[in-house]
Amino acid sequence: MNRIFSSIEILRPLNMILCLLAVFISALLVDGITSPLLPYAILVVICFAGASNILNDVLDIHIDEINDPDRVLTSGKLRILYALILMSILYAIGIISSTYLHLLGKQIALVVVLPLLVLYTPLFKGIPLIGNVVVGLLLGLVFLFTECSIHGYVDKMWIPFF
Repeated sequence: MNRIFSSIEILRPLNMILCLLAVFISALLVDGITSPLLPYAILVVICFAGASNILNDVLDIHIDEINDPDRVLTSGKLRILYALILMSILYAIGIISSTYLHLLGKQIALVVVLPLLVLYTPLFKGIPLIGNVVVGLLLGLVFLFTECSIHGYVDKMWIPFF
């Protein structure tokens, strides 16, 4: 039971809820709330967010040992191997789910978002301003991604993106 709670904690559920809200708001704004593609878009966003949170914790474990020793991995509540397996499963579910979306949504997810998420902690996080721009870009892309996933084009989500 403790492993289940630790698995949920490492995903950072509040962040995932905020991502989910962004997808729902986008879907409402583009009249896509009843789209059969919406659940796939939700899965992509939620799985990519959760997996990336795990990747961040794994790559920052030595920093967290000093700055945040109560985190799931640094406290020993969850083994790194288990976290990596969970991360791999989530990335796989997100990638598979993206294949059901319109082409432009799939391209945003796999060609833009996924590489940025994977490279953020080891590459962009430590570069002043660039890391912040990447985070802002990823957050804004949720809006574009949702519209593209549901409709196959971007029309209304440019303003929320920026």
